[in-house]
Amino acid sequence: MEEHVSSSEGTLDRLEDMERTFLHSPEAFQEVLHMLVERFQALKEELGHVVATRHHQELLYKVHQLKGYPLAYSSQIFAGVYAQIYRTPQPTEVQWQAWAQVILDEINAIQEAARRRIAEYEQS
Repeated sequence: MEEHVSSSEGTLDRLEDMERTFLHSPEAFQEVLHMLVERFQALKEELGHVVATRHHQELLYKVHQLKGYPLAYSSQIFAGVYAQIYRTPQPTEVQWQAWAQVILDEINAIQEAARRRIAEYEQS
């Protein structure tokens, strides 16, 4: 039986753990936020190509990269998707679409959280 993995919206602070790492250097945290937005934008484009071409091994590689980011909640989402992909050597069209949706929703949520945090820093 396949477990369901989904991202969640709302008040969840996806950047809280990362921000604690940079507690004494808000300038460095801002730089990291900008890099995070840019890197995740590039990953979205790469993932779009991987999903379009249905390259299973490449999808595993990309999701493995995503689960390595120091974003506790998001890493759990990506780890769950990675486990599903790993256990499914010949995914159906529905599985490809579901994985892509969960991954892109979480990437979008991370980017939005980073942009919001950047705006907060710029206003203060």
